[in-house]
Amino acid sequence: MNGRQPPSVDFSKFAQLFMGWGKVFSEKRRFFHFHGTRLPVWSTGYWIAQAKLVGITYTLYHSKFQEVGWKEHVPDDKPILFAISHRNAFMDSLAFVHIHDSQVWQLARGDAFKNPLMRKLFYFFHMLPIWRERDGVDTREANEETFNACYDILALNGMVGIYPEGDCINERHIRPLKKGICRIAFGAMEKYNWEIDLHIVPVGVSYTDAEKFGKRQLIQFGPAVRVQTYKEQYQKNSAAAINTLKDELQLRMQDQVVHIPRSHNHHDIDQAVVIGARAFLKEEGSPYTPIAALRKEQELSKKLETIRLNDHEGISHLAKTLHKYVKGRDALDLRENTFDQQRQSMGYRVGMLLVLLLTFPVFITGWITQIIPFRLPQWIVRKNIKQRIFFSSLQYAIGLFTFTFFYLLYFILAWVLSGHFWMAAILLLVLPVWGKSTYLWWRAYKRWLSVVRLKIKLRRKDDTAVHMMADREELLRIMRNAS
Repeated sequence: MNGRQPPSVDFSKFAQLFMGWGKVFSEKRRFFHFHGTRLPVWSTGYWIAQAKLVGITYTLYHSKFQEVGWKEHVPDDKPILFAISHRNAFMDSLAFVHIHDSQVWQLARGDAFKNPLMRKLFYFFHMLPIWRERDGVDTREANEETFNACYDILALNGMVGIYPEGDCINERHIRPLKKGICRIAFGAMEKYNWEIDLHIVPVGVSYTDAEKFGKRQLIQFGPAVRVQTYKEQYQKNSAAAINTLKDELQLRMQDQVVHIPRSHNHHDIDQAVVIGARAFLKEEGSPYTPIAALRKEQELSKKLETIRLNDHEGISHLAKTLHKYVKGRDALDLRENTFDQQRQSMGYRVGMLLVLLLTFPVFITGWITQIIPFRLPQWIVRKNIKQRIFFSSLQYAIGLFTFTFFYLLYFILAWVLSGHFWMAAILLLVLPVWGKSTYLWWRAYKRWLSVVRLKIKLRRKDDTAVHMMADREELLRIMRNAS
């Protein structure tokens, strides 16, 4: 379907609250042992948290969440190793908790497991420790038991998720992979005499803005690598087989994300393709979905990378034009969606104003009830955390507590003041949707205000606005003509 996609709330996770219980009774219980603890490959408690708790809140946290490729590329009833890109700390892990009834055991930094309470919590959420040299332990010995646990999970037709890039960095490229994922794959095959049909599935997790609330997220699964095909090479030369598999995974992971090689122009190319992808999709009348944006950005990034490698003056001109355009856009406090064609008409400006006025009571009452639990996590994180890579994860985690506390407080107050439990219960169910609707109203207002501001500036022939529009057209022209 072409045309504008209106903002909406995905209610599928709410529906799952009352569906899917057959999985609890049909799933075969399988266990493995880790450090003397018997752990389930699939657990009912995790399943409840998966769809009923994390799933709902994760849906509300993002403006749009899209999953692509699971049905086509993740084999049924096979052991699976997921090779996952890593841009957004714990939010990447939650993306897996959020999807399907399948339960993926993931490897997380070992130092987080030192606290006994946190260790139990991580086990519940299907996480095992992977130790690094900087943690001050003998990594070979410490990780051996983790690797053995992975072998056993895979032998039980389970799923294991690994971040083979190592550290989490919010950049749009796949960094050189570590060999650990290949060693786990071949280690499992050796331990079980090559009798398990292990597949490695490359996964790309992408964000429009990894650090902020209410942005778009995409998780894409690519074609699997069947480890059995490496048996002969591995038995002849294990080191060569590990390197070959690692290189193949590297290429397949790059296909699942916007991969912009590191260079002096990395950030400029990144910014340009985001601007161009939205503009060109809107011009074509195509839906601006996360997967459509990804594919258009991949196409543009390859063209601009060709310019960078072969035309120094061309990439320099693009960078200068981009910088001038962004400076003008930001000076006018505009957004990229300001330039969408469907928002340029008088009908949009008048119609949206009427909608905003009619729904203002919903916004203002929602703002009064939601602003403290919404802003408090942001304030705490920005006040105390220096590493921006953890902003989103911590805002989400703290938000679970602040919203739960305030929603329960409102529930109790409604019950006491009304004297009716059912009225308070209805309020409790409505509050999350009310909160998301309040945010969507504010976003629509800012978008409308941005369009009106630009129209006024252009009508008055404001120099900054006129030059900014000229720079934008030149930037898009460069990308259109790139080949």
